[in-house]
Amino acid sequence: MKRHPWILLLLLLPLGCAGSLGSRDKAAKGSKWVEKQLATLTVEQKVGQIMAIAYHPRFYNEADPHFRRMMALVREYHLGGATFYRGDPYAVARCIERLQSAAEIPLLMMADVEWGVTMRINEGTPFLQNMAVGATGSEDYAYEQGRITAEEARAFGIHVAYAPTLDVNSNPDNIIVNTRAYGEKPELAGRLGAAFIRGLQAHGIYATIKHFPGHGDTNVDSHLDLPVITASQARVRSVELPPFQAGIDAGAKMVMVSHLTYSAFPQMEGRPATLDPYFIQEVLKKEMGFQGMVVTDAMDMGGW
Repeated sequence: MKRHPWILLLLLLPLGCAGSLGSRDKAAKGSKWVEKQLATLTVEQKVGQIMAIAYHPRFYNEADPHFRRMMALVREYHLGGATFYRGDPYAVARCIERLQSAAEIPLLMMADVEWGVTMRINEGTPFLQNMAVGATGSEDYAYEQGRITAEEARAFGIHVAYAPTLDVNSNPDNIIVNTRAYGEKPELAGRLGAAFIRGLQAHGIYATIKHFPGHGDTNVDSHLDLPVITASQARVRSVELPPFQAGIDAGAKMVMVSHLTYSAFPQMEGRPATLDPYFIQEVLKKEMGFQGMVVTDAMDMGGW
C-alpha cells in the first residue's frame, strides 16, 4: 500500500466556534455537535477522522486523476482533514470548497503559515521569518502578524495554522529550525509566540505550537533521520519547554509533536516524541495542563 505524505493524528473539534474562539455558548454548542457526531460514527469512520492528507491544490478539472483521488479519499476513507502545500489563490479556495462539499463531516483545513499565507499560497501578505520578529522583541508585531495571517487564511477556508514555531534556536548547527525560531532565549520565544497565538485565535484561526517538546537543539533534520538530543533533563525543562508552556497559557488550541528523542529521559526508551506516551500524556497533558488537540509532525519524514 502506498504511503500517503503528511498523515497526521487528529481529533474532532467544534468548528462552529471558529469565528469567535472566546464564545462559551458557541463552544458548548460545538461540543454537543461533536458528541452527537461521534455517537453515530463507525469504527472505520473514526479511524478516518484521525487522519489528514497533504494536498497540492491546482486548477484541476473534475476528471483529473489527482483531484479524483483526493475526492475518493474524502468520500471513501472519511478523512478528518487536509493540509495544503503550494497553490494559487483560486485553486486553493476552489479545492477546499469542493472537498468540503464531498465530506459527510466538515473537514479541518490546515496549512503551514509560519510567515503568513504566502508560505503555502502564492499571494498574500509576505512576512519575514520569526527570527526577524524576534530581533524587534515586539509583541505588537507578533500579534499583528497573527491577525493578518488569520484574516487571510480564513478567506480561503483554512481553519488551522501550523504555527507558531516555539523552538529555541540554541544550537548554531540547527539546519531545520534556525530562522524559523524567534531566537535563542526561551522567554523571548514564549512571549512573542503567545502574542502571535492571540492574534491568530482572536481572528478565527486555531494556533498550533510546534515542534514539541523542542527541536531547537538539534543538528539533524528530522525530515531525514531521528534527532537524538543529549541535553540534560534540567536543561530541557529550563530551555525547551518554557515557550510551549507560554503557548499553552496563551490558549493555543493545538500542539504538534515532533520526531525527536531525548537521551536523558529513559522513559522515552529511544522512541520519537510522536510515539512516546511519556511526553504526550505525562509532560504535555498532566504537567503542562494542555487540554487541546495533539497532532504529529508529517508521517513521511525519516525521523519516525
